[in-house]
Amino acid sequence: MIKKVFCVLLCVCLSACLILPSAAAAAGDVDGDGAITQLDARMALRRSVDLETFAPGSAQFTAADYDGDGTVTAIDARAILRLSYGLDPQIKPPAQTVPEPPTEPPTEPPTEPPAPVYVMPSTAAEILRFYADAAARVKNGEAGYSKKSWQTVGDLNITGISIADNLIKSEVGKRMTPEDMAETKISEKGTNEARDRFPACTLTDASKIKEATCVKDGDNYRIRMVLANEDSPRNASSSFLAQITDTLMFKDEVDKEIAGISAVKDPDYQILYEGFTIECVVTPDGRFVSVSHHNNTRIHINSAKVAIVTIKNKDASITADTRYTDFRY
Repeated sequence: MIKKVFCVLLCVCLSACLILPSAAAAAGDVDGDGAITQLDARMALRRSVDLETFAPGSAQFTAADYDGDGTVTAIDARAILRLSYGLDPQIKPPAQTVPEPPTEPPTEPPTEPPAPVYVMPSTAAEILRFYADAAARVKNGEAGYSKKSWQTVGDLNITGISIADNLIKSEVGKRMTPEDMAETKISEKGTNEARDRFPACTLTDASKIKEATCVKDGDNYRIRMVLANEDSPRNASSSFLAQITDTLMFKDEVDKEIAGISAVKDPDYQILYEGFTIECVVTPDGRFVSVSHHNNTRIHINSAKVAIVTIKNKDASITADTRYTDFRY
């Protein structure tokens, strides 16, 4: 009876207050406007005598139940009223627990599929195929690299007459690049230069390989291939060596060059490619670390006239080297 009278009196004291209920923000803030005022106390008091209808568990009910005992009473309203005047509410609100946000399982970074790992090739056919696959990756634009090419002129004292030999050396020298003057050309990954400067390997006839070895070199494979000799290919379409290198002199091209040298008459000669060699280091998943092409060319002159000198059965030699390094995949 006393509690009922107290509630009615407190309602009369707050009867001049008017409010539109909204979502509560904290204990005592029944209308959820961010401040605790007499209006909040009035709403709590009205709820204690069932003049407000916000349901248990709602934000307003939780804010009005200042002591957190599960019911809204005049004691809650009194505490809220005191709090609105800056006085000690004399009861403590329940501890506020902030729910932790749901935790998502850690996402694993996307993983690239493992690169194919080849069994170390052993036969000539396997080594040739392994080399061809690695070359195809470069031709497809998967790698950048550095390239350096040069030529070395061997013995050209083929006439025994210094004037004639010097003329030959001069003409040959104009067409050769010595190693100390060779430029290192850098090709970036994915560029046309990187695709064009590396020769494709379309050779599939393993019988054209005289010698092929593959050995472990640390974690990589070291390959060496020595190809069969070839005699005077007229052009790229008639040469098996052209299927693996771009450093050849073809008979048709040399004929045109000689035709432009007035001192040379009636040349009958052979261009003999002897022991063209490829050496390279390749990772087990088919990526080049380094590649070198060594082309040993012997020019056999059956007969020719140089100035006033007739030459028969003479040999001259030229070597061509190309080195590919600093591969970047």
